[in-house]
Amino acid sequence: MSRCKACDQILTEYELKKKDPLNVNLFLDLCGLCSQYSIEALFDDDRGEGDLFEVDAESLDSLVNMSYNT
Repeated sequence: MSRCKACDQILTEYELKKKDPLNVNLFLDLCGLCSQYSIEALFDDDRGEGDLFEVDAESLDSLVNMSYNT
């Protein structure tokens, strides 16, 4: 039994098989919700830069907690 690296939720069989979009040799090890936020953050082009950007830990925690507190 594996858990999400971000929120510690138990991963489903499908989530266990998901690969990292930037390095297909690695498994993602994130639940569906956390992987959605992760992929959106990686490929978000709203800033006009088109490059990867850093998200501070506090902002990421608030995003994850917002989804689980509803």
